[in-house]
Amino acid sequence: MNLLLLHPTPGLKRQRPYYRAALKIQERTGHKVIMAYNGPVIPDLGSDIPVYNFNAWVKPNRERIAATDILELEKKYPASNLWLAVVAERRVTNYSLLHGSYPTLRYDYEELIFLLKALVLFYEEIIRKHDIKVIFAHHPDNIHSSLLFEMALSNQTLPLLMFPDYYWDNHCYFLFDDKYFTSSTLTKCYQDNLADYDQRVKPLEAEIREYIARRVEEDPSEKRRDILPRLGLMNNAVNAFKTIRRQDLKFYVRKPEVVEGFGQVCLPTSIWSFLRRSVNLIRNRMSRIYATQLPTGPFVYFPLQRVPEAAMLSRATAYLNQQGVAQALSAALPAGFKLVIKDHPRSVGVHPPEYYAKLLELPNVIVMQATYPNARIFAKTALVVTIAGTLGFQRLLQGKPVVMFGRKFYECMEGVIRVADMNDLPYVMKRILVQGEVPEREAMRKSVYCFIGALLMNRYLSNQDLFKLRMDSDALGSLMSEMIEREVPGLLEAINR
Repeated sequence: MNLLLLHPTPGLKRQRPYYRAALKIQERTGHKVIMAYNGPVIPDLGSDIPVYNFNAWVKPNRERIAATDILELEKKYPASNLWLAVVAERRVTNYSLLHGSYPTLRYDYEELIFLLKALVLFYEEIIRKHDIKVIFAHHPDNIHSSLLFEMALSNQTLPLLMFPDYYWDNHCYFLFDDKYFTSSTLTKCYQDNLADYDQRVKPLEAEIREYIARRVEEDPSEKRRDILPRLGLMNNAVNAFKTIRRQDLKFYVRKPEVVEGFGQVCLPTSIWSFLRRSVNLIRNRMSRIYATQLPTGPFVYFPLQRVPEAAMLSRATAYLNQQGVAQALSAALPAGFKLVIKDHPRSVGVHPPEYYAKLLELPNVIVMQATYPNARIFAKTALVVTIAGTLGFQRLLQGKPVVMFGRKFYECMEGVIRVADMNDLPYVMKRILVQGEVPEREAMRKSVYCFIGALLMNRYLSNQDLFKLRMDSDALGSLMSEMIEREVPGLLEAINR
């Protein structure tokens, strides 16, 4: 079996550790490993295994790329939508509509089409030349990884990503096999647990209860300030200073050509986004529109997703306009209920006060301060509605149902209520909130125990957190090798059936 290992983010200085990890995987598993990366060419990569650099490949292939018809490529991949890879790349398009508060290099349509064609042809060539079956494609929140996940829907390659338990155990990892951060192995294990609860789950009940208690009691935004810091004027300035000091990035005075600019810094764009965030932070801090007390009557909680991020750009494209989703929810609530909205802690400063003031034009909407604890809201809310947030999983662990619009790893659980048609949303909310039509409590409890059991059975433990792991080639290679040996044969067999 031949495997492609992708390093899509040039500004993180991980190319050499990834290369050594690729050698480790090849040595341990016996599978042939090929590596691809983009950005500046790194000397001495490729002496032991094939290594491809996207930027270097584009230079001699520009005429071929320009002559290729993008519509013919779309036809070539009938089950894929190649443009979604462009949507996922927050550095070159602004699908989050942030008005300059994120340093997006906005390229015109022709430039984006050229980049997309180049990427398809580049990875086509590697996959065909080396008969690639498996791709470790990194997180699908950049154009390289997202494109490989889309192409896999048509060419029967197996894309994989290594996902950490960010908020509660950063030394615990899972192997996911689609762009929605879901796992075929995990879902099947959950279903097997439901079918044979006494033999598979009952012996783990004590460990499961401990797992649930810890995650119900702790608010991720309070526990993991290193991952979910609240952006303020000081750390906004510190982040900008750290970026300027980095020696692994190229700094451009003018917007770079679309192929060269990925993951690099255009100074005017970055300065402008820094100023916009700073102004937003000051104005939000001075604004009096945010509530500090929850309503006394019944309410539904809608936590906003972080933007720009994979949760929206890759997994919930239909719900990118969160103001529109809030508007639909406000209109769908039964009379007597209010809608409480709170922004993601890492999105503070992204939107100006006018963004939230627009929501307050809806008569039953309350916007809480971003610092208001989720635990207090959970204690009083009648229902949590999420696009694709981790808070939905935390609510399920409390034995409460969740309405979810997007997709997430816990989507298979009892208690996740999906809305297939947004026109049905008012009647779904009526049945839940007024008529009490929710899954049975015992069915939800059993589902939670079976799902946590599946998480425990399918986790991978490391002595390194994610940030250190990606720089430790031995630990990274060993962990990926373990994932490949344990899960890939079964996943490939399912694809070939």
